[in-house]
Amino acid sequence: MSTLDRGVTPENGRRTSFGVVDIRQVYNRRVSERKLYNNIVSNFLEAIVLFLPTDAGGRATAIAPREGSYRPTVGSTPMRFIEGPPIIAPGQAARVVVEIEESADLLHLTAGTELEIVEQERVVGILTVTRLCRAIAV
Repeated sequence: MSTLDRGVTPENGRRTSFGVVDIRQVYNRRVSERKLYNNIVSNFLEAIVLFLPTDAGGRATAIAPREGSYRPTVGSTPMRFIEGPPIIAPGQAARVVVEIEESADLLHLTAGTELEIVEQERVVGILTVTRLCRAIAV
């Protein structure tokens, strides 16, 4: 019997790239990876953010949007800042990219929409949407 005829079977336990069982395993793994990828694709916003100065009730410290660790509530939706300048201090404005962390009703998010940035029930800034990038299934 040739190597092509044998392929992968439970009896021989060989792992070759040309057996029928092996091809099915590869296909199933790729399908499951694609499903996983589709589940983690998010919606993003490009926006202009303005943080209130500390003496006006704003944050006491600067944020670093590129670190991805700043997660305020914007409007009523949890979001995560993922791109922008290295640091944004209280009282400063900057262009940022924000990941929408929970699937929400995105119909109200259009260019020009202004949303409050809230930390622990305190408004610390305003986010103005410039563009919404919606997730699509691939």
